[in-house]
Amino acid sequence: MTTKIRRATTDDAATLAELGRVTFIEAFGYLYTPEDLQAFIDDSHSVAAYARSLANPASALLRADCDGVAVGYAQAGPCGFR
Repeated sequence: MTTKIRRATTDDAATLAELGRVTFIEAFGYLYTPEDLQAFIDDSHSVAAYARSLANPASALLRADCDGVAVGYAQAGPCGFR
């Protein structure tokens, strides 16, 4: 088993969006109505949302792979409410 952590690039936006959707739903999905959960996922875990974060020089995303398969990520940067 080979584990690798690297800085994510804009090419990773779709993969990170899928990881974000799956892990958020597994961890917190039960707290939301289906409609609210879908609205949040569509906004915060869209490919476009990750592409914006990846393009932001004040933000950093790291991607973790195990045997070439994305298994997790970490994001750091300024926080804010919209």
